[in-house]
Amino acid sequence: MIRKLEKTDLAQVIKIWFDVHIKARGFVSTDLWISGEAKLKAAMDTGEVYVVTDKRTVTGFMHIDGSHILNFFVSEGRHYKKACAHLFDHAKTLSSHLILHAFQNDEDAVKVYDHAGFIKSDESTNEFTGEPEKLYEWNS
Repeated sequence: MIRKLEKTDLAQVIKIWFDVHIKARGFVSTDLWISGEAKLKAAMDTGEVYVVTDKRTVTGFMHIDGSHILNFFVSEGRHYKKACAHLFDHAKTLSSHLILHAFQNDEDAVKVYDHAGFIKSDESTNEFTGEPEKLYEWNS
C-alpha cells in the first residue's frame, strides 16, 4: 500500500535512509550520512513524501517535489522489487515528467532506474558528497 507519510512513520523512514546509505554507498563516509539526517528531516517539509508499507511496516519511501524525486529508498528484503515498482508507478501518476539523481558508483540504483524506464540525460557532482552522479529523466 502507498500512502502519504505520517509523523509516526518518520523513525522507520530515517532508518531506511540510513541503512541504505551505509550498505549501498560505502564509498561515502558514514559520518557524512550521520550529519545528513537532520537535513533529511528538514527537507521532508518540502514537497510530498509517500511511503510503501507491508502491513504496518514502512518498506520504502519517495520524497517528491513537483517533477523532482528528491529521495527514493527501499529497504532490502523480499519485497524490494515490488516496493520499487509501486513507488515509481505512483510517481508516474503524479507527473508526466520525472527527474532524479543517482550516484555513478551506486550500480544497484542505476539498475533500478533503468528498469523503471528512466533515461540518463546528464552527469554532475553531488553538492553534499562531492561524488559524481547521473541525472535520470522519465517522460510519459
